[in-house]
Amino acid sequence: MDNFDVIFGANFTTTTKTLCDYKALNKMTIKNKYSVPNAEDLFNKLE
Repeated sequence: MDNFDVIFGANFTTTTKTLCDYKALNKMTIKNKYSVPNAEDLFNKLE
């Protein structure tokens, strides 16, 4: 498992924001083999 970078950054209103670097997570993500079907085509099949 890769490490994820988490940074606490200052905001304009003196509060802190949690910032995440998702590059490592994106490398681990398994891409879909199939695209999402078109909703209009699915509705036409029901008719």
